[in-house]
Amino acid sequence: MDWHDGEQLIDGPTIGERLEEREVTEVPIDQGRLEIFDDIGVLFPILERFPRLSFYLSLTDRCESLGDQRLDVAIRVAPLRVQGVTVRRLGYIQRAVVGSKAYFEKYPIPRHPRDLTRHNCMHFTHYLRSDEWNFSDRAQTVSIRVRGRLRANNQEALLDAALAGAGLAVLPTWLIQGQLEAGSLRRVLTEFEAPRTPVYAIFPTHGPPPKKVRSFIEFVAERYRERGILSAGRTGAV
Repeated sequence: MDWHDGEQLIDGPTIGERLEEREVTEVPIDQGRLEIFDDIGVLFPILERFPRLSFYLSLTDRCESLGDQRLDVAIRVAPLRVQGVTVRRLGYIQRAVVGSKAYFEKYPIPRHPRDLTRHNCMHFTHYLRSDEWNFSDRAQTVSIRVRGRLRANNQEALLDAALAGAGLAVLPTWLIQGQLEAGSLRRVLTEFEAPRTPVYAIFPTHGPPPKKVRSFIEFVAERYRERGILSAGRTGAV
């Protein structure tokens, strides 16, 4: 594994067999609830291995200050814009524009990002500019200002709305894989999808992380690998 401290890559040491104290962890809501801790029992193996370790888990889509919140580790799904932390990149996620069969029975399938200006595009308000959807066209970033009648701060809510035919949404592919396979959602504009978004584990110290943090991050990375949530590279088929 590699840890990134400023501009330096640090090899992660071996996980120790004795961990103590409490771990304070922050994870995005949808990923924490659905993909890491959908069954809280998945924490049991790590708790069993380290009987003196306990967790406080915070699920939030806000990028809290690690120092202010006294966090040991956080999972960030975004390009990093913070300093004074050490990070490990876990992989990348892909987002896709999707709509339901019922929606596309009423409205034409968009063939180019500019066609979205004629569609009802639902906004995920966690993004700084939720009304601007970014795409890639011939290696150039294309930003489209979209409009819609529904805004939500939760991606599960947008998924439900998309399934109901309320409009188009940009959602992570790990969240909608089942619906895509079942045919209840259709993925569009695939040739214009923006590069994948990096996913990082970060903690507020320099150098190799404490043993309890390394153990937790290895646990999260293993869950991501098992479920095929993350891609190793920023481009390629999903």
